[in-house]
Amino acid sequence: MKRIISENIIFGYSEVSELIRSYILGVEAQVEDSINRYYNSQKEQISDNLEFDDMPTLTHLGLDSGPWNLEEIFVEHFPNLLRRSALVTLFSFFESQLNEFCNVMKFNDSLQLSYKDISGQGIERSKKYLEKVIYLNLSELLPVWNEIKIIQTIRNLIVHQDGEMDSLSEGLSKEINRYIRSKSPLLSDERGIVIQSGYLLHAASVFEKYFKGLESMVEHTSIVENDNWDAFFR
Repeated sequence: MKRIISENIIFGYSEVSELIRSYILGVEAQVEDSINRYYNSQKEQISDNLEFDDMPTLTHLGLDSGPWNLEEIFVEHFPNLLRRSALVTLFSFFESQLNEFCNVMKFNDSLQLSYKDISGQGIERSKKYLEKVIYLNLSELLPVWNEIKIIQTIRNLIVHQDGEMDSLSEGLSKEINRYIRSKSPLLSDERGIVIQSGYLLHAASVFEKYFKGLESMVEHTSIVENDNWDAFFR
């Protein structure tokens, strides 16, 4: 057993967070531009057909208002798809950065064990590495972690269930519904999970808060490398 001291660790998530914010603002600008182009197109078509008594069939990007509800598609559905995709990207980035944080700790303290050597997968495995190998007490970050786990559930529902919550257990479904209500109007569950403007920035702030907590903890953290790690491989 040997004791290793972590001092002045440099990870730099604050710089990364600026990129994330820029990405989110770009997504929201794309959504706003798409909605504005739709409304401008409809106004132009209506204006061009004012001389006719019957409402003309309106079109936009190859779809027409006969079989399609254009406003629902271009003002609600497509923006939600863009934001859903962005949330999946944000969570994947959070997971990769958490893995990288573990790598930085391993390198910084010349540890033999990698997070990849620990049982489990995803963010739970990285968290276990930080607790069991780096010996960080993450209890004070539990409220933030709990919200991250909810965001992960929402991400999984988007990827695997098109945002529908039918597959969830009763208890988890109630928890997700409570969370969605608490985040209104940023989230809603009409016809599946709907992400509104502002939620992506909120999710990014949750991820950033977790990393700031980690970075604060490891500024002067004593780390013990144990010779017997068998329990962590199972």
